[in-house]
Amino acid sequence: MNSHAARSSASIPSSHLGLRWGFEGAPDEVAHLVRRCEIHDSIEPRNPQWGIRRHFTPGDTTAVLTGWDSSGTVRAAATVRWEPGERPDTAALRAHIDPRWRGRGIGRAVLAWQDALAIDVLAGATERRIGITIPSHLVDRRRLYAAAGFSSYGRIQGYAVALDSLRERPQPRDIQIVRLADLLSDSMLRAPRSAVSFISTGLFVDELLDSADPVTSHVALRDGEIVGAAFAHSTEDATGTRVGFIHDVLDSGDANPALLAATLQALRDSGYRSVHIRLSPESLASWEQAVLDSGGTPDGAYVVYSIEWP
Repeated sequence: MNSHAARSSASIPSSHLGLRWGFEGAPDEVAHLVRRCEIHDSIEPRNPQWGIRRHFTPGDTTAVLTGWDSSGTVRAAATVRWEPGERPDTAALRAHIDPRWRGRGIGRAVLAWQDALAIDVLAGATERRIGITIPSHLVDRRRLYAAAGFSSYGRIQGYAVALDSLRERPQPRDIQIVRLADLLSDSMLRAPRSAVSFISTGLFVDELLDSADPVTSHVALRDGEIVGAAFAHSTEDATGTRVGFIHDVLDSGDANPALLAATLQALRDSGYRSVHIRLSPESLASWEQAVLDSGGTPDGAYVVYSIEWP
């Protein structure tokens, strides 16, 4: 159990909603809940199993609230995550409600718990932000957060790339593209990301880096210094077929096309037929053209909602 969750003044949802609530982690059971929600909500690609486990395992910087029905099946799960440190200033929220249990007020009650806990956790920061990303087509869920005072920060644009017709991309003379596996030091990749980047994934830099495939992920170097990266992961689509997922990109300027091309080629060489790419509001301007030139086609968007206060 996370100590913040235990000490916080945030009230857990009432039992009259029909669920038994607790702070115990049940990531395997939550994974089944997430899949039910993804099928009902037409979410693709699926959340990778490693990401679900990271999000819903209680720890020093993660509080988890789980709701079980009378048969012991997980019907609701919510998490609040914040960056490590004495004074964290950003909290990322995630929540899943079983489709059969929606419309009973559970979503509002879970959000109230998340909001109160996040405020408690961020109490020592000078500037604070609480945020969540929501698929743009889930209008009812977007209305829930808007009604709670969250406002739209921007969109995370999704693209799908078929890997059967990749083209060679010229590489700038002063740039070297290397596999993550061949990188001698990844210390620069572990530098803090922005608050919005953290909210968009709910994952820490170390978690993204440690879970990235070192063979298909690539890094751009200029004079031996890291200037960009593309982290590749594996997940599955609605049919259960393995697909690649470029989960985070670090801008390398004019090397972006070569960096993306190397990553896509490595994914194809590893047996992937298609790749999904998500570009945050901060990376869209610098990466979108490279993605489009690689054959990327839009395949949905997420809206980043947040509350900020001094």
